Amino acid sequence: MNPSTKTASSFLGNKRMEEILVEWANAATTVDKAGNEGTARFVKRYPELFPPGEKPFSTQQWLITEGVQTFLRLAWDAPDLRTREWAIFKARLTYHELESGIVRLEGLFRMQQETREGTWEELARLSEEIRAAKLLPPALTSFERVCYHFQRSAERARRCANPECAAPFFFAKRHTQKYCSPECSDPAQVEQKRLWWRENRSKKGGNK
Repeated sequence: MNPSTKTASSFLGNKRMEEILVEWANAATTVDKAGNEGTARFVKRYPELFPPGEKPFSTQQWLITEGVQTFLRLAWDAPDLRTREWAIFKARLTYHELESGIVRLEGLFRMQQETREGTWEELARLSEEIRAAKLLPPALTSFERVCYHFQRSAERARRCANPECAAPFFFAKRHTQKYCSPECSDPAQVEQKRLWWRENRSKKGGNK
């Protein structure tokens, strides 16, 4: 097997794709104590998901990371499957518009209209570029594969029931799973046992 093929295959395995989605949704977007931006770390960790930038962390990559994360989180918190699937679609559309340059072209078009700097021919050319970019389906990139997997696995997306969980977005392995990890479920189980013991102890005491 070609080494590059093996790498791509392992990168796009179902488990790997879910790890990427979970990390993307949970990624911190604030600057940490070391001065590192959480979104920059994510781009550096998964460069295959992003168009190449002129700098290690370009404005385009930052906009994609932040924009897609907004809709991934909305998908996880959606009250029903239809709303969740719509949010996933919006994540895919946001990525496509930013990756293909549609947002930049539209901004340039509006600016030239407002300032009247562009000639009619230039405006017509820009309009045609925008139209063509919107009509064409996105390429089957690594990102598209990852989000398509999310679309098919949307019913398993959960928010951890522990309100203090630092990374609450996860994929459930079973239908009844409410917590992302044993560490998050342990406090709830301890509290349930404490309540059960208190209630049953009082019952036993009343029977004497």
